[in-house]
Parts: sequence; C-alpha cells; structure tokens
Amino acid sequence: MPSYKRPFLVIGKDNGYLDLLNVSSVYKKERKLLFPSNKLIDPDLHYPPFPKSSFVKLDIIYRVKESDHLEEFLMDNGTKLHNRAFNDIIEAYTDYKDSEYFQVEDIEINQYNPIQ
Repeated sequence: MPSYKRPFLVIGKDNGYLDLLNVSSVYKKERKLLFPSNKLIDPDLHYPPFPKSSFVKLDIIYRVKESDHLEEFLMDNGTKLHNRAFNDIIEAYTDYKDSEYFQVEDIEINQYNPIQ
C-alpha cells in the first residue's frame, strides 16, 4: 500500500469487493506516462472528480471489501468520472495483461484515501 494519502478509482465490483486502481497526478511525473502500465486520464475529462491532470496505474488492482463506511472517502461528493474517460481506462486495463491482485482490508484503504 502507498505510504501516503491518495485517490483510487473504482473500476469494478464483484462478490462484495470493489476493484480499485491507484490514481496519481501527472505533475512532475510526466515521464511515467511512457510506461505501458500507466494510462493518462483524458485531460479534458479528468475533472470531476480529479482536480489535477491524472493517470491511473494499471499494474495493480486493489481489492477492498465493499462497505458503507467507504462513502466517507468519496472525492468531489461522489461525482463520477466522465463515461468516455472511464471506458478508455477500462479498455486500457483490459488490454494490460500483467495485473497483480491482492486484497486489503477497508481499514487499511481508509488510512490512505481520506480525500474529501
């Protein structure tokens, strides 16, 4: 898990678990966009909910048990990412084949994602 607070994007829901991708701002990390494991969120469509130009990291899926408690950590009052940007991410994730799955407890994820 990241050692500091950061946003995640919910990309799926299965059997009581949410699948999350790590989201990071592009600022001072432009070179990371060259990695096939990173996908730029369309610059015209990242906000809401991400206020800064951002990318998702496709190489790890965070799985967290679904809980009403997680609603306390929604960004931008729960405003969803634009459908086209979301669909582009899902397509990129589907094309990316080296994903590693691991499960975390909701207590852990809340420590790293209290963005409101």
